[in-house]
Amino acid sequence: MHMHKSNGLRAGASMKVLAAVAALTIASFSLPALAQTYPAKPITIIVPFPAGALADTAARLLQEPIREALGQPVVIENRAGAGGTTGSAQALRAEPDGYTLLLVVNGVITVNPFLQKSFPFDPQKNLASIGIIAETPLALAVNKDIPVKSVTEFIAYAKANPGKVTYGTPGMGSTHHLAGELLKQKSGFDMLAAHYRGGGPAATDLVAGHIPAAFGTLVTLNSFAQADSVRIIAITESKRNPLVPNIPTIAETVPGVVLDTWVGLAAPAGTPQPVIDALNKAVVAALKQKPIVDKLSAQFATVVASTPQEMTKRIDDELKHHKQVVELTGVKAE
Repeated sequence: MHMHKSNGLRAGASMKVLAAVAALTIASFSLPALAQTYPAKPITIIVPFPAGALADTAARLLQEPIREALGQPVVIENRAGAGGTTGSAQALRAEPDGYTLLLVVNGVITVNPFLQKSFPFDPQKNLASIGIIAETPLALAVNKDIPVKSVTEFIAYAKANPGKVTYGTPGMGSTHHLAGELLKQKSGFDMLAAHYRGGGPAATDLVAGHIPAAFGTLVTLNSFAQADSVRIIAITESKRNPLVPNIPTIAETVPGVVLDTWVGLAAPAGTPQPVIDALNKAVVAALKQKPIVDKLSAQFATVVASTPQEMTKRIDDELKHHKQVVELTGVKAE
C-alpha cells in the first residue's frame, strides 16, 4: 500500500515533468515557426512628419538593422499632417500583423488628444508599444536680429512687444506648442503660436525672419545656429543636456517649464506578442551599434532602447501630466 502511494506520487511528478517538457517543446517549435512566418513580406514604418525631422532620421537609422535582423525590406513612408495625427492614425488603423508600424513622436500621442477636437484614436487602447528609441531636448531659438540672448531677455522682449511676438511650432498640439504656452502662462506675457507642417518649415521661417522665435528640436535648429542664422537660448529638459552643457534650461529661469521629446516604435493594438518581441529585440540590438548611437548623438538624441512595458508606462504617465499642463495653460482644442 505504502509502495503504491510513492509510485503514484512519482508517476504524478513525472507526468508533470513530461507535461512541462512537452509545453517547452511546443513553445520552442511554435516560436521558430512564427519567426519563419514573420516577416514574410516587407515591413512599412509610417513616419507622421516630413523628411528631415528626428522621427524620420530615427526610422531611417533603424531601416537597415531591422532588415538584417528580420530578413525583409523595411519601407519608410512619410505621411505628415495635423501635427503628426494623420500619419499616426493611418498606421494604427492598419492590420495588427506587424507589417505596418508607427514611428511614434510622443507629443502626437500624449498632447494632441487634448488639443485636437476630433482626435481619431485612443493611445492607450489602439497602440501596442514596441519601445522608445531615443529622446532629445527641445530648444527655444530666436532669429539672429532679435536682441535676445537669454530666457530673461526673451520674456522682457515679449512683454515690451505685446501681441507682436510669434513663435513657430511643428504643429498644433506638439510638445513644442505646449512648451510655448507653458512659458507664456508661467511668465505672464502674451505671444502667438504659428503652427507649421513640421520643424523644418518652422526653422526656415525663423531663419528668414518671418517669425522672431520658435521651439524646435536641437538637431533642427543647431545647423542654423552654427551658421549664426538663429540663436538657441535654452532647452526644455529638467537639467542641462550633457551633449550641449553650455545651453541653459528654461526651468533655470522659469521653474516648471519642462517637456520631454522622444521617439519610439509602435504597432496597432492586437499585434501578436512574439511579433512585438521580435521587433523590440531588433530595435534594441540596433541601438547598441556604435555608428547608430553616434548618428543619434549627432542629432542631439540620447539612446533609450526601452522595453515595450517601459514605453507603455511612459505614455500613461505623460497623458496624465500633459492633461494637467493643457488645463493649466488654458489652450483650447481646435
